[in-house]
Amino acid sequence: MKKSLHVISFDNPFPANYGGAIDVYYKLKALKNAGCHIILHVFQYGDMREQRENLSKVADEIYYYRRKTGICSNFNLLPYIVYSRRSKELLKNLLKDNYPILFEGLHSCYLLQNPALKNRLKLVRSHNVEHQYYHFLYETATSIWKKLYYRVEEYRLKRYEKTLMCADEIFAISTSDKQYFQTQFPELKIDLLPCFFDGDESQKSIPHKSSDYFLYHGNLEVAENQKAVLYLLKQVVPLTNTSIKWKIAGKNPPKKIREIVMLNKQVELIVNPNDYELNQLIANARANVLITFQPTGIKLKLLNALYKGGFCIVNKMMLTGTDLEDLCLIADTPRDIANLINSVSIIEFNQKDKNFRLQKLSKKYSNILNTKIILDNLEDEL
Repeated sequence: MKKSLHVISFDNPFPANYGGAIDVYYKLKALKNAGCHIILHVFQYGDMREQRENLSKVADEIYYYRRKTGICSNFNLLPYIVYSRRSKELLKNLLKDNYPILFEGLHSCYLLQNPALKNRLKLVRSHNVEHQYYHFLYETATSIWKKLYYRVEEYRLKRYEKTLMCADEIFAISTSDKQYFQTQFPELKIDLLPCFFDGDESQKSIPHKSSDYFLYHGNLEVAENQKAVLYLLKQVVPLTNTSIKWKIAGKNPPKKIREIVMLNKQVELIVNPNDYELNQLIANARANVLITFQPTGIKLKLLNALYKGGFCIVNKMMLTGTDLEDLCLIADTPRDIANLINSVSIIEFNQKDKNFRLQKLSKKYSNILNTKIILDNLEDEL
């Protein structure tokens, strides 16, 4: 019998151009392809009319809600990311039937403990241990006001986390997150549900044509990614052979990154590449170099690079909770990273390497297999 599911998304998942949106969008696509009837509830920002046609490809019914942003939503004991997503209209729409509900992220859990939903099957997809994520944002922020906001939100999120007791099951995105939730909520069912992304069979046809450059890619509006790029530019690039070429690709790089790149003939900055351009950059790089200083959630850029590209050079923190250590080259100091880059610059990523990688990825990071985890937990329609 066909299954139906309400999905409450914290943001419009199209365009799928950052981690959370990618996970939601390709999860919806996979569920719909598996025959599930999707009722999507979207908290939107601004005018989203252009995106609605694309969402209709991954959902059967779509409802939109205006997020209540602004200072008024910040003066509350509930986390801002939760309280600003409150909606009476959403509750009315959920009560039109008795289908299970998937809450995407703690952000969307305002109604999780609502008495009217007491007898519904409620599943929560955790994208992070949110208070830990906000702690790292606090440590990375330079503005005093941002630091204050992140610190307060960290406290509120930690306090609000107990609301998850009202869920029937939590889907954790990484093994480390799963272990955390099992410790905090030993009486709850916790399943590992790796992230959904633009991968699987479609990526096996992308040829890897190794070029002579090393690539870092990411959203350069994000402080964490800016820190990683500056680390590479200042501490790693100067230690690599002068013949080695670097490409930094990402969205809206700040002035400080642009200025450093202009002074370095080894480095090319590619600003706001579209999906096709970015996929080609990933596929053709001698190696994707991915560094993070924030061990939260899972880095979708890593999965993209592993499916589409050649060698991946990463630090240990990038691999937290992924079980992908044997598919990457790992280094944690500037000198060790530079040594790996110098070594990889003279060898090729071959088809045997590619086949081993795809075999390993298909056992865990498969949209098809992970869809089954969700569907197996849904009750049949009455």
